[in-house]
Amino acid sequence: MDAASLIYAKAYNQSRFLSNSELDCLRKCVADGLANIEAAQEITNNCDSLIQESYEAIRNDFPEHASKIEDWQKKCRRDIDYFLRVITYCLVSENTSLLNKYFLNDIDLALHIDCLVLALSTILKSNFISKQSLEIITPYVNHIISNIIRSSEAQLFSEVTSDEFPRKWPEELAEFYGSIQDESFDRQPQPEIGGREEL
Repeated sequence: MDAASLIYAKAYNQSRFLSNSELDCLRKCVADGLANIEAAQEITNNCDSLIQESYEAIRNDFPEHASKIEDWQKKCRRDIDYFLRVITYCLVSENTSLLNKYFLNDIDLALHIDCLVLALSTILKSNFISKQSLEIITPYVNHIISNIIRSSEAQLFSEVTSDEFPRKWPEELAEFYGSIQDESFDRQPQPEIGGREEL
């Protein structure tokens, strides 16, 4: 139940009118909701520019992908478009529960995790979105990034501890994960595997 519904229910159950403080809270809920919708509208209106901007960032930082086949380039843009849409859904619903339930489970992405994190981070620095909307969008984007990283780490941990998989970290992923220092990802230390130190 959202904050507004809780306020209505409390007043109803107590058979009273809404208090001034509750009305102020509802006023803020409405204002926040409108701001979220405006942020979602900005993403929708500028989606093509945001996709291109993120794609160019990937090409510049990971030039090895620039020579990939056209099919990969299309899938790259598709993945960026997918997450832009997901962000708008979160903004309009004002929560991430639907995101966790439907959009971050068993998704098949063309982008490597390092490219995806770069694409999402590029969105947070884009000039195609107003400063106010970027402040609203940031927590949702960070939520996506942290969950994708956790999911990838869990999958990698499962693979390297299975009897059918070589008990070592793939060098490319190990180097990438080791470079992530942002505490907002809330990453948990991994145990030693095959003699390697924790990442």
